Amino acid sequence: MRDGDDRSLVGAQRGLEVLAALDVEVVERLVEEQQIAAAQDQQR
Repeated sequence: MRDGDDRSLVGAQRGLEVLAALDVEVVERLVEEQQIAAAQDQQR
């Protein structure tokens, strides 16, 4: 494998890591929204 190929793989891996981090952030927001909705339902 050439150095350029290694850099391409590293770049692709970083891109995937960014996407995974965004997925985690979206899930965290969904959980927060569900917890808020559940708390509001309990107050009624």
